[in-house]
Amino acid sequence: MNEKIAAVIVPGQSRIEEIGSGFRTANTIDWLQVAFVILLPIVFCLLGAFVFWVIKTIGFESGHPRDLFDGLCHLHRLTSSQRKFLQTVARKASIVNPALFFADPSRLEIAYDKIQHTLPLSMRNRNAMLELKLHLLVE
Repeated sequence: MNEKIAAVIVPGQSRIEEIGSGFRTANTIDWLQVAFVILLPIVFCLLGAFVFWVIKTIGFESGHPRDLFDGLCHLHRLTSSQRKFLQTVARKASIVNPALFFADPSRLEIAYDKIQHTLPLSMRNRNAMLELKLHLLVE
């Protein structure tokens, strides 16, 4: 019985011995792979720390158009009615960034002329619009 088992094992035994001898001779360590595995997470951590430091140092903000608009309204000391008027004109004229009125106040007059018939009666005062435009130009 043992001979039958040995006969079955012996033909495959040479293959098993080859695999085993390959493991026995491959006990050397590939230091390049070890260094890569150790250094890669360290490099990613340092890179993340650098990006965080740069963002914090520069004072990176979201840059959302609404934040810019609110800041410019505060800087120009606009009243709440003037702010509401600018927002309404920008929305009805399909202007994505109402802060553009501060960069180029002539856009306000162009947008107002384009949409004045759609504004509520309380906002159809052209003199108030021109006064607001002058206020934006002066400051």
